[in-house]
Amino acid sequence: MRSFREFLIESHKTYTFRVKVAGELTNEQVGKLEDHFERWGLESLSKPKRTPIQEHPQDFPEVTNSEISIMELIVNYPATPRDVLECVHSALGIPVDHIRVYNDNDPHEADREAEVKAEDEEYEVQLTAPYPKTKTDGFGDKYNKQFLKGLEKMPKMKIAGGNTSKAQTSNELPQGKASPVGSNKVKMPTPRSSAR
Repeated sequence: MRSFREFLIESHKTYTFRVKVAGELTNEQVGKLEDHFERWGLESLSKPKRTPIQEHPQDFPEVTNSEISIMELIVNYPATPRDVLECVHSALGIPVDHIRVYNDNDPHEADREAEVKAEDEEYEVQLTAPYPKTKTDGFGDKYNKQFLKGLEKMPKMKIAGGNTSKAQTSNELPQGKASPVGSNKVKMPTPRSSAR
């Protein structure tokens, strides 16, 4: 049986983050970041990859006409994206709204990567493409005849309690010859005097 120490050594876990900073990072700033990330046992910090200058960068709605520096961070001790963001802010003095930090398994990042892969695929124009072949006909005379035959084969439903008589509506009520308005004369009450 393995000792606890051996088990602990084998269970070495790392925590990966993607750090995005609006603007260009110098080597000096990256060195400061490495010093600050030592508190979590920095394993590696990639060199910043820069995107082209964009009028409205994707993760930074409040920033205009800026490039984005993207770094991959791997640390040995657990940290949250908020902790890493605060560390970058304190190390570089960059405003918090110019920094974004994502976990390795962040669903938004996975969706973005899937969108990028989808953009790389060749697009087929649908306007000039022929109609797709359908294997089942769900319309037309032939389909309607088959549908009606299928309905005829269905067993008749029996109602619990037997058949009931047809309900009577106001249309079946006997109609009189007198008009409901003005055919009966209303008797006017005779006024009585209040004096006695």
